Amino acid sequence: PPGLHSVAFLESDAIDLVFTEDITEAEGEAPANYVLYETAVPSNVVGFTEVRMRGVSDRVFLGLDSGLSIGTQYTIEAAGLYDPSGNPLPAASSLTFTFSGSNDRAVAGLYIDDLRHTPTRLRS
Repeated sequence: PPGLHSVAFLESDAIDLVFTEDITEAEGEAPANYVLYETAVPSNVVGFTEVRMRGVSDRVFLGLDSGLSIGTQYTIEAAGLYDPSGNPLPAASSLTFTFSGSNDRAVAGLYIDDLRHTPTRLRS
């Protein structure tokens, strides 16, 4: 089944979700299948202005209705997604990351700074 692999920060108000395998377009582009919030304050939800597949079927672009704050930890949850064979994304699929600026990436519990290429563990 598909799984969340990483979050790539494009700008403070735009991220890419990368999955471990292709997901179907109809579900991948449904905003209701995602929720993004501050980890420490789950009621601080970040909404989406745009949700679309990014050229390949394992990536989803999320335009955010407000910018992420540097140094703040966020959680993204995904549900209701399927691979082309009909296998569902596991029910509790989420990634937690700390936003440090654009052009960085959080990979399944790791934060990677593209400038230093030095992985460090995210705090839970």
